[in-house]
Amino acid sequence: MNPIDTLRAMDSIAFRTISYNRLAPWPLTSGPRSVQNRCVTKSAGSLNFTMNSVRDLGVPLPFDFDVLFTGEPATDGSPVVTWSVAQNIDKYYGVPGVDVHIWNVTGGFTAMVQLIPPSDQFACDGSRKTDYLTLTTIGSNNELVIRGDTVTKGAHLHLADETISATEISVAATGERQPAKLSVFIGTQDNRCNPTGIVNGSLKCYATVTGDAFGQLTYDWSVTGNGTPDGQTHVVANSWFKVLLGSSETQPASISVTVTDALGNVATGTLDYVPLPAVTRLAAQLRCRMEQLFPPQPYHMGDPWRGDIRDVPFTRVDLIRINRISAAIAETALELLRVQEEEARRKPDRLGGIRQEG
Repeated sequence: MNPIDTLRAMDSIAFRTISYNRLAPWPLTSGPRSVQNRCVTKSAGSLNFTMNSVRDLGVPLPFDFDVLFTGEPATDGSPVVTWSVAQNIDKYYGVPGVDVHIWNVTGGFTAMVQLIPPSDQFACDGSRKTDYLTLTTIGSNNELVIRGDTVTKGAHLHLADETISATEISVAATGERQPAKLSVFIGTQDNRCNPTGIVNGSLKCYATVTGDAFGQLTYDWSVTGNGTPDGQTHVVANSWFKVLLGSSETQPASISVTVTDALGNVATGTLDYVPLPAVTRLAAQLRCRMEQLFPPQPYHMGDPWRGDIRDVPFTRVDLIRINRISAAIAETALELLRVQEEEARRKPDRLGGIRQEG
């Protein structure tokens, strides 16, 4: 599983600890700072997020503004993301004794993204979420510079920058994700001219997953009742599954599949399938072979099977083909007649016995 893709799919990041050294002008104080348990929401599918200067970064009031962190993964494929900041503020703030104009915020930080075993946690916003990864800052190019100046009677006197230190900032964070809502539908493969879902036959199933599934899917199948598995029940990235159906024409084969995505989200689908009578296959084959001689709809003008067969001038090849199809129709019709007569003889008569016809 790719750590960067996992982080990109998250809908929030919980910053457990943000530690830094602040270098600030008067009247603000400098020194080490630490901010605990800050939850930052983000859009799933993006590495970007927004932090608030006061709530998330510990900047004192009244300097309240939002900072956009734009994330870019490392180009060498390593699990590293660099978040850059180039935020224009251009706002005036009044503090005792002086006015301050904040121009912008620049900088950013780089972090290693590492996967961890999924664990349920209460996030810092109080919701129940699951941790999947950690972020740890690396390198020395990790700083935010809040650039401003003091203002007296409309005159900008001197720069008053606040720096969240490049060398001492550290981030310990976990990526969090609300459980995705998935649903599963089990379908069956249908062959009109040669049905497979008959008694004592083989039924081919497939699972269709809808919702916010992420990454590679695994499928765990099971069958109870009038059927047994025909192949592996644990399948990765392949949604197809075969079932050997039993001999009952009234009891269903209960088919179930549990689908799990790469982030541990789970969904289950079920299907109760009653096998078709054996005579169904023969009837379908007879119908399809009849349609080869008498198509239900006209074909294009170059097809000798178009329209009414009696109005078509047949070639020798056409007649040979008709003869072969006719033989197959006769064979199928006789087999269908035999099966129907056998079933008729086995039906209970009105006295409750087995009717034997001679």
